[in-house]
Amino acid sequence: MLAALAWGVPPVHAGGIVGTGTPGSCTEAALDAALAGGGTVTFACGGGPVVIPITSTKILSKSTTIDGTGQQVTLDGGGTTKMFLTTYQLSSGLTLVFRQLTLRNARASDQGAAIELVWQEPTRLTQLVVEDVTFRNNVAAISHADWGGGAIYGVTGVFTIRRSTFVGNRGANGGAIGTIAVQITIEDSRFEDNATLPVVGDPFNGGLGGHGGAIYIDGTNLGALTLRRTVFSGNRATNLGGAIHSWMYGLPSAFVIEDCTFANNAGTTNGGAIFHMNGRLTVSGTTFSGNTVVGQGGALWEGEADAGQTPVSIFNSTFSGNSATGLRPNSGSTGLGGAIRDNGNPTTLSHVTIAGNHADWVGGGIVGGSRATLRASILADNTAANGGNPWDIQRNCSTTLADGGFNLQWPTLNPSDSNDRRCAAGVTFAAPQLGALADNGGPTATAAPLAGSPAIDAVTSGCPPPATDQRGYARPYGLRCDAGAVEWRQSADLAVTLSSGPAAAEGQAISWTIGVTNAGPFAANGALVTDDFPSTVSGVTWTCVPAGGASCPASGSGDIAASVNLPAGGSLAIEALGTVSGLGGIRQLTDTVTVAVPAGMDDPHPADNSASLTIPVERTMSFYTLSPCRLVDTRKAAGSRGGPALAAGVARTFPIAGACLVPSTAWAVSLNVTVTQPTAMGNIRLFPGGTPSSLTSSLNYAAGATRANNAIAALGSAGDLTVLANQASGSVHLILDVNGYFE
Repeated sequence: MLAALAWGVPPVHAGGIVGTGTPGSCTEAALDAALAGGGTVTFACGGGPVVIPITSTKILSKSTTIDGTGQQVTLDGGGTTKMFLTTYQLSSGLTLVFRQLTLRNARASDQGAAIELVWQEPTRLTQLVVEDVTFRNNVAAISHADWGGGAIYGVTGVFTIRRSTFVGNRGANGGAIGTIAVQITIEDSRFEDNATLPVVGDPFNGGLGGHGGAIYIDGTNLGALTLRRTVFSGNRATNLGGAIHSWMYGLPSAFVIEDCTFANNAGTTNGGAIFHMNGRLTVSGTTFSGNTVVGQGGALWEGEADAGQTPVSIFNSTFSGNSATGLRPNSGSTGLGGAIRDNGNPTTLSHVTIAGNHADWVGGGIVGGSRATLRASILADNTAANGGNPWDIQRNCSTTLADGGFNLQWPTLNPSDSNDRRCAAGVTFAAPQLGALADNGGPTATAAPLAGSPAIDAVTSGCPPPATDQRGYARPYGLRCDAGAVEWRQSADLAVTLSSGPAAAEGQAISWTIGVTNAGPFAANGALVTDDFPSTVSGVTWTCVPAGGASCPASGSGDIAASVNLPAGGSLAIEALGTVSGLGGIRQLTDTVTVAVPAGMDDPHPADNSASLTIPVERTMSFYTLSPCRLVDTRKAAGSRGGPALAAGVARTFPIAGACLVPSTAWAVSLNVTVTQPTAMGNIRLFPGGTPSSLTSSLNYAAGATRANNAIAALGSAGDLTVLANQASGSVHLILDVNGYFE
């Protein structure tokens, strides 16, 4: 910390705008100037991708918000520079907000290459908020027992991280984030390919550092580390905790994991995904798959240094394909617990599926658990190599856990060796008939029981709770709950599509084509297809043609509300025809079709159960001339019809009606379209506000050229026009002059 305070850079206080509307105006000098005066820093860089090289560390001593909303700003440390560093506060705490930015290639010789927050007094803790930020390839470059956090490092404080991505960061401890005494909440984020630096010494013989491939936690100030709906994938630790190392200091400290995914992370000594000590651990709705460790706990290692300080609750979660690979020759100290290594904490496992994991020694599913209770769970098809010995024992569990009832285990015990273990005294030996790990609905992948599985309706009492399964679907389905993480339900993956002709015109026929499919696995007999056609379409008749064993009413009239039968693989093609009338001032027609599974069934992917289509209206119009008048000029100051320049690939909508004597009743305008100062070759596309982007170019141009063309552009229902600069990168200025309108 003292070294951090000694940086020879003057403090700055935030408040200002970086840039004047062009990419070239967004420089490090402009950022330095904006970081003065207290408040919020925003960017006006033209909206296209902009990289600002950072060559000196920015010292933050007052509350600061750095907000890249609406821009595409990257701060790049060039592989040499720590970006942001706080100072010790003598009066009040700091609140720092980073929003919609990319922070990449920062480098520190100690910790926190992109952001480092130094220690503060308990009464003035730093509040860090990170929203929609990408941290990429930041490096805290020294191997050390405590330092790390390739992207972020903090000592004391409260961190909130939402919708952010950490990729390819490196640090001694915590490839992405390293903290001491910090309370952290992380939601809807992603950690990929982060890693620790090499251990100082031998990781199996007291080596220092190398903990937490993505996150390193050294206490939470008796608060919580909370993870929700976050993915940890491909992170690596050279010591403990392939994704996360969490060492807390007893209750009420807590580690809460909800609806997360840990996939293909790798630890070395203990905890392929997570190493946790000394604080309450609660895991729900979470899947661990493909994680590995050499030592113990292919997915999870949990223990306590002080008795009673690490109560563990794991429910509605899945462990699949994790492994503890061991060191050969194996004496029994490595290769323990393919899924879980429990070190005698008070632990409850309820409605957990542990299947297809492997240990080189014993306990392909669970090792330990002397104070653990197993309830309504599945341990199946886990394997243990017994260090290469021919014993064939303890494939699922190394210890018989306390029996909470309604558990399934498979395969049966080795009848020739009494050292084999039941996972619970009253366990039922039966193959659970699980499907492969897959998207079965909900936020995480699951291994759902197949029809006929003995896990179905196996829990005869005491459920609910839990009120839902891992996917969030209600328990029970039927009379009783199922064992394992997933409540079996009949499901059908229905989907609907909608297409129509190119335009609608008064007094003319209009048609729609509706497609309905069932991807299974079950038949959906009694599914409901509905379509309430626009009120300006009359005399609607429709026909339905089934395929693949499906059935539906052959024809009908008016709105559709049809009960149909769709076997797995079945489909329907519905053709509807009507006449457009009574359009008045309507500019477009919108139609929506839906399909719903029968009552009592689920659709694992409900997002494709509806489809909508907007159809433009054609009509005969008169043209009215106007004296040439400038509608839009992005070279001017920022405004609704002014700057900034159009950013590459970003659509911008301009209000047209009401300007330059264009009336609100205008349907289209006659324009002269001019571009200037384009940074790359491209074209301009014009289309009505509120409608999908056009594929038709109104003007093509080369980099650096000034070009003009005439165009007739239809307006949206709000009298607005959307413009897209279709170019690979950078920006272009747009000028629109109107000379007439249609109504």
